[in-house]
Amino acid sequence: MLKGEELAEIPPDVLEKLKKAIKPHHKFKDHYRIQNLIGLGSLAEVYSCQAILTDHAYAVKIQSNKKLKPDDLLKYHREVKFMKSVFHNSLAKVEHYFKDEDKFYIVMDLCKGNDLFREINLRRDSKKRFTRL
Repeated sequence: MLKGEELAEIPPDVLEKLKKAIKPHHKFKDHYRIQNLIGLGSLAEVYSCQAILTDHAYAVKIQSNKKLKPDDLLKYHREVKFMKSVFHNSLAKVEHYFKDEDKFYIVMDLCKGNDLFREINLRRDSKKRFTRL
């Protein structure tokens, strides 16, 4: 454990991050800062976010749990559990999962480029153009 003299040598901003890291947290906002909107769906929104402690960039899917029925909540928990257990180069890795009174937060790798739907359409259109030649 650090003593008073050792604490005095640590810059205040780093000390604040350390205090937050040591203290147990269970809230998304204690760990991450939301940045830009990436995408919207009928049930969820996806934002870029930044880890407070490391400044690492992630994506966060935020979904209201007020719209979900009890069976849907169970399916959602299963989906997150499955996503956390799967590791593949072509899939975004789930880093953390948070739940508060009215929202779910799934923090995952931030993937650059188009979303999957847009990418599929772009590739399909380019194949059509190629076959016409």
